[in-house]
Amino acid sequence: EPERLVEEGAVGALFWLTLQDLLSANAAVFGECATALRYLAQHPRVVPLLCDETNLLPLITRLARFDESEAVRYDAAVVLYHALSHEPSQRALCRAGAVKILTDLAATG
Repeated sequence: EPERLVEEGAVGALFWLTLQDLLSANAAVFGECATALRYLAQHPRVVPLLCDETNLLPLITRLARFDESEAVRYDAAVVLYHALSHEPSQRALCRAGAVKILTDLAATG
């Protein structure tokens, strides 16, 4: 049940992992966090739960700004795409900075 992962705090845990300075493991940790979040966002029942998470946009922002990996930035864009597909959350996400994240991602190529 992927929904249970979100209910048990997966987004918060992923966010806090990206805040840690893990020296040479940063790229691997960011990669795994981005992949895990992308997998969660691909479940239609999980997307509304993700959109309710306080740390979702801060986490996506951190992933989108990670210069060491294009794959991490791609995963951030995919997660944001899925989150913005949830119509009830679109306005709140846009007000919270989702459009800026997308334009910043687009600028990276």
